[in-house]
Amino acid sequence: MQRQPASIMFVVLIILAAAARFYNLEGSLMFLGDQGRDALIVSKIFLQHDPVFIGPVTSVGNLYLGPFYYYFMLPWLFLSYPNPVGPAVAVAIVSLLAIILLHKETKAIFGTSTALLSSAFFAFSSTVVTYSRFSWNPNIEPFFSIFLLFSLFRFWQDRSHFQLLWISIATAVLLQLHYITLLVLPVIGVIWLLDLVRTWQHKDSRRSLAAWTGMAVGVLLFSFIPLVFFDIKHEGLNSKGAVEIFRSDSFHEVAPWWERAQRIFMELHGRAMHIFFEVQIGNNRLLNTWMLVVVLAAVTLLLVRLRGRQRAFLILLSLFLVTAIIGLSFYTSSVFDHYLLFAIPFACLVFGIILGQVWESKFILGRIAVIVIVIGYLFYNLPKYPLQNSGLSTSFILQTTREIHKIIEPGEKYSIMLLSASRDSYGQNYRYFLSTDPEKIPVEPELHQSADTLIIINEERVAAEPLSLPIYELVVFPNKSPAQVLQLPHGPELFVLRRNSSRV
Repeated sequence: MQRQPASIMFVVLIILAAAARFYNLEGSLMFLGDQGRDALIVSKIFLQHDPVFIGPVTSVGNLYLGPFYYYFMLPWLFLSYPNPVGPAVAVAIVSLLAIILLHKETKAIFGTSTALLSSAFFAFSSTVVTYSRFSWNPNIEPFFSIFLLFSLFRFWQDRSHFQLLWISIATAVLLQLHYITLLVLPVIGVIWLLDLVRTWQHKDSRRSLAAWTGMAVGVLLFSFIPLVFFDIKHEGLNSKGAVEIFRSDSFHEVAPWWERAQRIFMELHGRAMHIFFEVQIGNNRLLNTWMLVVVLAAVTLLLVRLRGRQRAFLILLSLFLVTAIIGLSFYTSSVFDHYLLFAIPFACLVFGIILGQVWESKFILGRIAVIVIVIGYLFYNLPKYPLQNSGLSTSFILQTTREIHKIIEPGEKYSIMLLSASRDSYGQNYRYFLSTDPEKIPVEPELHQSADTLIIINEERVAAEPLSLPIYELVVFPNKSPAQVLQLPHGPELFVLRRNSSRV
């Protein structure tokens, strides 16, 4: 592609990608329990000057991540407070920066065609767009995995030991976003060992590698200091949580070794399809299997044909993907799409490299095939973007919290319980909005027994008899006779229970 038209095409690509990430962002914003919890914690940092030293807790085990994401959210929530849209805007911006970074670095290695194709696959993936439109700690992984990939490539190919500093920063951030990103460590280790072997006979290079490795390890260890202090204070809670994760059913399968080996081998197929195709074009096992065969054959052929930096880059890319696929094959529980966010850019780069080579061959049928594939990809993904107003939007939650604030007197001790498909009985998204009035903040969930009032939010009215549900907070509340029952115009139902039945 010529330079000027290619530049125009990339500008158009960025504009369309921005539209996909920002259009109706507030109206369609996902703000569930995890988002409410995070926003509540971060708001306390600037409202109550209450800094945090740990991050979100994992859904498996009792392992706390590092606090990076909370401090990433901090300035953006401060600017938009009490509206929680600020951090979602930040996530969308980081996603756009990831596209720019991917395009710039890929162009330097493979040229314009591959850079545009790789950027397009990443920019318009429905999974990437979906996770770019709300605030959650895994959602910014793609930027840092792209940054890690190209920093590691420079370290390996350019013998730039300074890159170890950037590698350690990117790795430290990824490890604080989700524990699955531990899968990047084996690849970093392999490349570092290759460089160690290469520099062993050269005294100056060996010293340089040792010095920058020491600094990189220091940065990585420094990032864990808050968690170390937390562990010391809480008798190794986090360390026990980490052990619990790897001893849980998600990793620890009780079966003979040959059955485990067979299951892991069979799982390789499924994990590979998930990373390459299920997050991109849906779950069609037969079609995805054939496309996986085509991708594997194409990558094998390119590893033979490519030379120099292009071949080295494809090797590095393959190492990351193979490690991710094998590592996830040991995981016996469901692998959700957000587990794969760090690896999706790698898959998009593989697509871009393969089709970029076809395009550069200038074979007319090949170019037609590339155009058809890209158009098909766009037509499949565009309708899946979550651009429409969400039923359980922040506006919906805010309306409910305003009604609760009308019921509650200033200083009244009350707790809430949410009945919802989200199963977040603490109603953390409602707690966030309720806490924006300093005189009507609900008691902390662990202090629910000190509350004089319990408000049950029957969000979707699924339960036929909400007051008879065997939920601990409800069971232990001394008075089950509602003082008030409100049918809110926008849908939810509120049950107001009070210790003192004489008060209405």
